[in-house]
Amino acid sequence: MKRFAWILSSLLLLTCCACVYDAPLVQEAILPIDPALEGTWYELIKDSRDIDPDEKIVITRFSATEQVVILSSREILRAYPIQIQDLNLMQLEWLTPKEKRFNVVRYAIQDGILTVEQLNLNIASNQIPDSVTLREALAVNRTNSDLFRKLGSYRQVVK
Repeated sequence: MKRFAWILSSLLLLTCCACVYDAPLVQEAILPIDPALEGTWYELIKDSRDIDPDEKIVITRFSATEQVVILSSREILRAYPIQIQDLNLMQLEWLTPKEKRFNVVRYAIQDGILTVEQLNLNIASNQIPDSVTLREALAVNRTNSDLFRKLGSYRQVVK
Protein backbone atom coordinates (compact mmCIF):
# COMPACT_ATOMS: atom_id res chain seq x y z
CA MET A 1 0.00 0.00 0.00
CA LYS A 2 1.37 3.34 -1.01
CA ARG A 3 1.66 5.51 2.03
CA PHE A 4 1.99 9.26 1.87
CA ALA A 5 2.61 10.86 5.17
CA TRP A 6 4.94 13.33 6.63
CA ILE A 7 8.63 13.64 6.24
CA LEU A 8 11.89 15.02 6.63
CA SER A 9 14.33 15.12 3.99
CA SER A 10 17.80 15.11 3.20
CA LEU A 11 17.94 15.38 -0.43
CA LEU A 12 18.26 18.94 0.49
CA LEU A 13 21.92 18.03 0.34
CA LEU A 14 21.58 18.24 -3.39
CA THR A 15 19.34 21.28 -3.46
CA CYS A 16 20.08 22.62 -0.04
CA CYS A 17 18.98 26.17 -0.68
CA ALA A 18 16.56 25.54 -3.51
CA CYS A 19 13.24 25.51 -1.70
CA VAL A 20 13.93 27.01 1.70
CA TYR A 21 11.57 29.37 3.49
CA ASP A 22 12.19 31.93 6.21
CA ALA A 23 8.91 31.19 7.98
CA PRO A 24 7.43 27.86 9.09
CA LEU A 25 4.06 26.68 7.81
CA VAL A 26 3.11 25.59 11.31
CA GLN A 27 4.55 26.89 14.59
CA GLU A 28 4.04 23.82 16.80
CA ALA A 29 4.64 20.11 16.40
CA ILE A 30 1.40 18.44 17.49
CA LEU A 31 0.89 15.46 15.13
CA PRO A 32 2.45 12.06 15.93
CA ILE A 33 5.63 11.07 14.11
CA ASP A 34 5.95 8.11 11.75
CA PRO A 35 8.33 5.61 13.41
CA ALA A 36 8.86 3.86 10.04
CA LEU A 37 11.19 6.73 9.13
CA GLU A 38 13.62 6.07 11.96
CA GLY A 39 16.99 4.59 11.10
CA THR A 40 19.76 5.11 8.58
CA TRP A 41 18.73 5.64 4.96
CA TYR A 42 21.20 5.54 2.04
CA GLU A 43 20.49 7.36 -1.18
CA LEU A 44 19.89 5.12 -4.18
CA ILE A 45 22.10 5.68 -7.19
CA LYS A 46 19.97 7.08 -10.01
CA ASP A 47 18.11 4.40 -12.00
CA SER A 48 19.43 1.68 -9.70
CA ARG A 49 18.64 -0.15 -6.49
CA ASP A 50 22.28 0.18 -5.41
CA ILE A 51 23.08 2.56 -2.57
CA ASP A 52 25.58 5.40 -2.43
CA PRO A 53 27.40 4.74 0.88
CA ASP A 54 28.50 8.38 1.11
CA GLU A 55 25.00 9.89 0.94
CA LYS A 56 22.83 9.03 3.89
CA ILE A 57 20.37 10.46 6.34
CA VAL A 58 19.94 9.36 9.92
CA ILE A 59 16.51 9.86 11.46
CA THR A 60 15.93 9.46 15.19
CA ARG A 61 13.02 10.05 17.52
CA PHE A 62 13.21 13.20 19.62
CA SER A 63 9.67 13.15 21.03
CA ALA A 64 6.24 11.79 20.17
CA THR A 65 5.81 14.67 17.70
CA GLU A 66 9.38 15.42 16.51
CA GLN A 67 12.31 13.65 14.89
CA VAL A 68 15.91 14.70 14.35
CA VAL A 69 17.45 14.35 10.90
CA ILE A 70 21.22 14.29 10.39
CA LEU A 71 22.39 14.73 6.82
CA SER A 72 25.65 13.52 5.27
CA SER A 73 26.69 17.17 5.13
CA ARG A 74 26.46 17.14 8.95
CA GLU A 75 23.51 19.50 8.94
CA ILE A 76 20.98 18.80 11.67
CA LEU A 77 17.27 19.35 11.19
CA ARG A 78 14.18 19.18 13.36
CA ALA A 79 11.39 17.35 11.52
CA TYR A 80 7.73 17.18 12.39
CA PRO A 81 4.52 16.16 10.64
CA ILE A 82 2.09 18.86 9.59
CA GLN A 83 -1.21 18.88 7.76
CA ILE A 84 -2.47 21.59 5.41
CA GLN A 85 -6.05 20.72 4.50
CA ASP A 86 -5.75 17.19 3.05
CA LEU A 87 -1.97 17.37 2.47
CA ASN A 88 0.10 15.33 4.92
CA LEU A 89 3.58 16.85 4.95
CA MET A 90 6.77 17.11 6.96
CA GLN A 91 8.20 20.44 8.02
CA LEU A 92 11.96 20.64 8.36
CA GLU A 93 13.78 23.23 10.41
CA TRP A 94 17.54 23.63 10.20
CA LEU A 95 19.15 23.66 13.63
CA THR A 96 22.74 24.25 12.57
CA PRO A 97 22.81 27.67 10.85
CA LYS A 98 22.44 30.92 12.72
CA GLU A 99 19.37 31.98 10.77
CA LYS A 100 16.27 29.82 10.88
CA ARG A 101 15.37 28.11 7.62
CA PHE A 102 12.47 25.81 6.87
CA ASN A 103 11.47 23.39 4.15
CA VAL A 104 8.35 21.37 3.47
CA VAL A 105 8.49 17.88 2.00
CA ARG A 106 6.35 14.82 1.62
CA TYR A 107 7.39 11.22 1.41
CA ALA A 108 6.23 7.72 0.67
CA ILE A 109 7.67 4.42 1.82
CA GLN A 110 6.91 1.60 -0.59
CA ASP A 111 8.67 -1.77 -0.88
CA GLY A 112 11.35 -0.57 1.53
CA ILE A 113 12.17 2.52 -0.55
CA LEU A 114 11.76 6.01 0.90
CA THR A 115 10.93 8.56 -1.79
CA VAL A 116 11.19 12.23 -0.85
CA GLU A 117 9.56 15.11 -2.70
CA GLN A 118 9.96 18.83 -2.14
CA LEU A 119 7.73 21.76 -3.01
CA ASN A 120 8.09 22.89 -6.60
CA LEU A 121 9.39 26.47 -6.65
CA ASN A 122 7.42 27.17 -9.83
CA ILE A 123 4.24 26.69 -7.81
CA ALA A 124 5.22 27.60 -4.24
CA SER A 125 7.98 30.19 -4.60
CA ASN A 126 10.50 30.56 -1.80
CA GLN A 127 9.90 34.31 -2.13
CA ILE A 128 6.55 33.93 -0.35
CA PRO A 129 6.88 36.34 2.59
CA ASP A 130 5.03 34.60 5.42
CA SER A 131 3.42 31.42 6.75
CA VAL A 132 -0.15 32.47 5.99
CA THR A 133 0.58 33.21 2.33
CA LEU A 134 2.50 29.95 1.94
CA ARG A 135 -0.38 27.94 3.49
CA GLU A 136 -2.79 29.68 1.10
CA ALA A 137 -0.56 28.83 -1.89
CA LEU A 138 -0.49 25.18 -0.82
CA ALA A 139 -4.24 25.06 -0.27
CA VAL A 140 -4.99 26.55 -3.69
CA ASN A 141 -2.56 24.20 -5.46
CA ARG A 142 -3.04 21.04 -3.38
CA THR A 143 -4.50 19.05 -6.31
CA ASN A 144 -1.84 20.23 -8.77
CA SER A 145 0.20 17.17 -9.76
CA ASP A 146 3.26 19.42 -10.14
CA LEU A 147 3.09 20.82 -6.60
CA PHE A 148 5.97 18.54 -5.54
CA ARG A 149 9.05 17.35 -7.36
CA LYS A 150 11.09 14.27 -6.57
CA LEU A 151 14.36 14.85 -4.79
CA GLY A 152 15.54 11.28 -4.46
CA SER A 153 15.02 7.80 -3.12
CA TYR A 154 16.60 6.01 -0.17
CA ARG A 155 16.86 2.48 1.14
CA GLN A 156 17.29 1.58 4.77
CA VAL A 157 20.20 -0.71 5.46
CA VAL A 158 19.86 -2.85 8.57
CA LYS A 159 23.13 -4.23 9.90
